[in-house]
Amino acid sequence: MISAERLPLQGLLLLVLLLPGLALASAGRITFAVGKVDIERNDQTLQARRGFVLESGDTIRTGNGRAQIRFRDGGYMSLQPETVFRIDEYRFSGEADGNERSFFSLLKGGLRAITGLIGHRDHNSYRVRTPTVTIGIRGTGYTVLVDANGNTHASVGEGEIVLKNPHGELRLRSWQSARSRRDDAPRPAPQRPYLPPQPVQVYTPEYQISDERDENGNPVIVTGSRLQSGPGYAIAHVAEPTGQGATLLTSQGGITARFDTNSGLLNYSGSGTNTGADIGTAQLADVGSVNSNLGWGRWTSGTSTIAGSTFREVHYVVALMPTGPLPTTGTAFYGLSGATTPTGNGVQALGGFRAILPTLASNGLVQGAGPNDIIAIDFGNRQILSQFDLVFTNDTVSVDAFASLQGATNPTQSFFANSTGNTCPQGCSGNGQFVLGGNTVDSTGLVYGISTPGGEIHGAFGASRGGSSAGGAPAF
Repeated sequence: MISAERLPLQGLLLLVLLLPGLALASAGRITFAVGKVDIERNDQTLQARRGFVLESGDTIRTGNGRAQIRFRDGGYMSLQPETVFRIDEYRFSGEADGNERSFFSLLKGGLRAITGLIGHRDHNSYRVRTPTVTIGIRGTGYTVLVDANGNTHASVGEGEIVLKNPHGELRLRSWQSARSRRDDAPRPAPQRPYLPPQPVQVYTPEYQISDERDENGNPVIVTGSRLQSGPGYAIAHVAEPTGQGATLLTSQGGITARFDTNSGLLNYSGSGTNTGADIGTAQLADVGSVNSNLGWGRWTSGTSTIAGSTFREVHYVVALMPTGPLPTTGTAFYGLSGATTPTGNGVQALGGFRAILPTLASNGLVQGAGPNDIIAIDFGNRQILSQFDLVFTNDTVSVDAFASLQGATNPTQSFFANSTGNTCPQGCSGNGQFVLGGNTVDSTGLVYGISTPGGEIHGAFGASRGGSSAGGAPAF
């Protein structure tokens, strides 16, 4: 066996010249894997780990787990539990030279994806086969699900996909959906396929639960992410009054916060009169924290006070404020870390809450976003954008929230929501507050309030920085 550490530089160069396909053999790598995820390669079954290099011919089986893949051309893909996905052929030299290929097969389960460089110039260079249809991708974000009966359900975020089988062809453009059954042509569908993310974290008194899971699918205990009581925090909250008063949605910086041993917020005080809050007789729920500088949660099942007024339900995000100036260049993406269960008088008609689903990547509005990214901050243009779905039993509410980047707290300038059902048939309005955490702004969160014909919906979530856009294809 040759040790790369001892091979002279000339030898390394000669090896590359003699084996030019070596550097290009990889298709991508696993950037995230939880639960049972196996890679079938030739006659071997390998366990997927973060950083695992994928090749053409590999079949990924997720079992009870999940996996995220970043391909060489910059594309992302998120595989759902109980999915069988095969990389049929992948070729990419580092640029779109006409020889590139992204040919995949989805045999079972579901995926969400956003394309990279492959397919933007030559539309025939990117395709996904399922048991009922071949899908051509035209440079976009898309979702595909193969159900238990082998039928295919697909939708497109931004761009275009084409579904084709021996019985017919169907072209889908932005926000359209379709299904393809056996022995039938692809047909339009009224709703997008539902692919749930990992469940929303809930509060437990023993430890914090992260978004990551171990090889057995169990939540990973976070160490070093707890919040410390003291000054220098900023908070945003949306609060439902105990009486007939108006909902309070506001933010405040420069507070002194007190937390329990699990980062649950107990109270805070500001610099002026009547600028504090206390949990009172309420209980903590849906508590989480990340990076030791951002936390979220809910005060519920009791009466709490904010600025002298009483409230029955409070969703909050609290962050340790950046002490220096914010970055002035680059775009950062933040993956969903945890969320509170939505409440409000508009929730009852929606049925039970199922999940919060990041859609920043699938909507295709921001280049470089990954499948789990829920917030993007463009530091150069001083803008913040968040896109997500609130999935309920009876309907799905899709949200776009935009703010001008100002500092530790940032009120939304525009906020729009719509739904696939009757919740927001003509669209709904809302408001929100973004909060930034950490000196390098590696954490952020949003509290939101949505006004629907049936009443209001309130909630909060936290997110952690997953990387910034750098352009070009990643190295493997």
